[in-house]
Amino acid sequence: MRQNLHPDYKVQQKQSELKEQRTALNEIIAEIRRTTEKFYYQVALLCGGSIVLSVTYLGYLEAGSDGLACGKWLLVAAWVLLSISLLCSLLRNKLYPDYLHYSAMKDYTKTYKEYSEEMVNYLKAAPEDFANIGSKEDLDRFISIEKQNVATLARAQESHQKKKQRTERLWVACGRVALVGLVCGLAGLIVFAVSNVYAR
Repeated sequence: MRQNLHPDYKVQQKQSELKEQRTALNEIIAEIRRTTEKFYYQVALLCGGSIVLSVTYLGYLEAGSDGLACGKWLLVAAWVLLSISLLCSLLRNKLYPDYLHYSAMKDYTKTYKEYSEEMVNYLKAAPEDFANIGSKEDLDRFISIEKQNVATLARAQESHQKKKQRTERLWVACGRVALVGLVCGLAGLIVFAVSNVYAR
């Protein structure tokens, strides 16, 4: 079994991995677009339905002989919680595609950096395999370019990693706040509605 692979094989291997990463990145971008379109459509329906139902019920209560019987503060609290939940849901769904993007770009730049590193090794090990390298100056210039690519990609990978972690923290926090706000807000509306019905 061969222990030391020829540099050309390693370059081809990185090219294959880079192609796979590019395909995965394109699939993720397409999924982001579909998810975002569906999300905003559902939010529009949710907002419209909530406004119509809330106005209808409040109008029914106000039209009664006694108006609102009790729990006005509960109604306000429920509206605040539901508004926070709605905003956090919007932000959470906006952050999730960003998280996928940074995650995919981190992996893509990592693979691209490794590919450039293998190209440096290949250039050093077998410069005769490259038709456009005719002198030592050409070789040094190509190696310098690839090393610059490695440094640039390393900085890009680090940047994407930080953005991924920051987005992930915000995304998770918004999801939790949205769920808590939704449950508490709906519970407040139910308690408010039941209190006013039985207080009449």
